[in-house]
Amino acid sequence: MALKGAAGIVLGLVGISWPAITLLTLVLAFAAYCIIGVGLSEVLGVRWARYGGHWVWPTLTAVAALTAASIALLNPGPTVVAFAIMLAIWAIVTGDLHHRRGCTPPRDHGRLWMLISGGAAVLLLGLALAAVPPLDLFTLVWMIAVGMAASGFALLRIAFRLCLHNRDHRTHVDRRPKAATRPS
Repeated sequence: MALKGAAGIVLGLVGISWPAITLLTLVLAFAAYCIIGVGLSEVLGVRWARYGGHWVWPTLTAVAALTAASIALLNPGPTVVAFAIMLAIWAIVTGDLHHRRGCTPPRDHGRLWMLISGGAAVLLLGLALAAVPPLDLFTLVWMIAVGMAASGFALLRIAFRLCLHNRDHRTHVDRRPKAATRPS
């Protein structure tokens, strides 16, 4: 949980600092992911064909991935718009889930208000993106970056509290009186 929180903070700060580079990097990472998917789908298709299986679906998957990679590399504009829509949906779902999880924590950790507030921040950012689609894409990056950083701080805080709780629990267990032994 702490590593996920630290990664959220770092990625959030990178997004705030370099929004244009962040957008281009996201498009290039998506294209690389699609190209890797082409190779893996083709390997799967060849293996399935070798054993008499259905090779059509892996081949169609490879064609779809190759098409998506080509669009992303040759015309990144539509890729960024599609990415913006996907991020809005992701932010709404993730924010809602974090908010719900924070409202129903185990009782021995107290109320996880940081998870609730981080989830609410990401949820509100997702709703804003969904409500006003023509937002400037740099603003989109900044909004998501702020949401990631807020969520990262919340996760670090929770990880710290759990670490303290576990340390206190171990100390409490070690202080139990030992059973008396009978002399022989």
